[in-house]
Amino acid sequence: MNKRKICWITPDYFVDCDLNYFNMHEILRHYDIHWIVLFSKNNRFKEADFEQIRKENTNLTIEFFSSCVGSDSEADCIISRCGKHYPGQWNGKL
Repeated sequence: MNKRKICWITPDYFVDCDLNYFNMHEILRHYDIHWIVLFSKNNRFKEADFEQIRKENTNLTIEFFSSCVGSDSEADCIISRCGKHYPGQWNGKL
């Protein structure tokens, strides 16, 4: 059975909320997740902080970007990333 897909976008300032192993494992039981983490210039987290959850879940992919947060083109950056992973399913509007 194919699981439904989620494109999950988290800016740096919400990572401490979304990097919750119990909640993420429960959601991953029902969905495949492509997680986009938007780092700021002074991000509090690093890519290595996500290694454990990435290794434990084969249906979780994570991308990290630092140029999106706080830029004038933040919405365009997010739209282009989600559109790449969900062609035909993303209407281009936030």
